[in-house]
Amino acid sequence: MSLEELTKILSNIDNVVVKTYVTEITSKEELNRMLSIISQYSNPSGIIQIIRSDAYYSDKQIKLAAALALRAHRESHAISKNTAMEFLLYLSATTQIRKAIEKIGVGPRQNACIIIASDNPHYIKDVERILFEEIKMNLKGEKCKGNIDYILDLYDIPKQLDKDLELTILTKIAITYVER
Repeated sequence: MSLEELTKILSNIDNVVVKTYVTEITSKEELNRMLSIISQYSNPSGIIQIIRSDAYYSDKQIKLAAALALRAHRESHAISKNTAMEFLLYLSATTQIRKAIEKIGVGPRQNACIIIASDNPHYIKDVERILFEEIKMNLKGEKCKGNIDYILDLYDIPKQLDKDLELTILTKIAITYVER
C-alpha cells in the first residue's frame, strides 16, 4: 500500500458510522449468543463486534480499524474470513487472530463494548433493530469508555507518549495495514 492510498483511507474514515454500547457479558451462553450474532451479521457492508471495554479509546480508533477491515474484505486481501474478525485484527494492531482475541476479546463476567460500524447507514439501523428489538440486549449505556493504562499496554506505547495518544494509536493500526 502506498502512502497516497493510506492518506485516502484516513481522509475517508469519517464516512464510517460507529455506534458503541456498553454491556456486561454475564454468562458463557450470553457470550455464545453474541458471537453467533456477530458471525451472522458481519459482512462487507458492516461490522458488529464485541470487545473488552478497556480496549476502547476513541471513535476514530474504531472508525480506522473498521474502514481498513471493510476495505480488506471488499478488495479480497483480508486475513480473516469475516469482517468482524478482520476488525479485531486491525483494532488490536496484529495479524494473528489468536493474539487479537487474547488482547481485546471478551469473556463471561466482563464489561464489554458492542461496536456497530459501517459506511452504510441502513446496516447500522438494521443491526440496532436486531439487537434491541429481537434479541433485547441488556445494555448499561451508550458510550464505551476505555482504560488508559490498558490502551498503553495494548498498543505498546510508553507512558510519556500519551500526549499524542490518539495519533500514536491510529499510526499503530495503520502500520498493521501497510505491513500486510
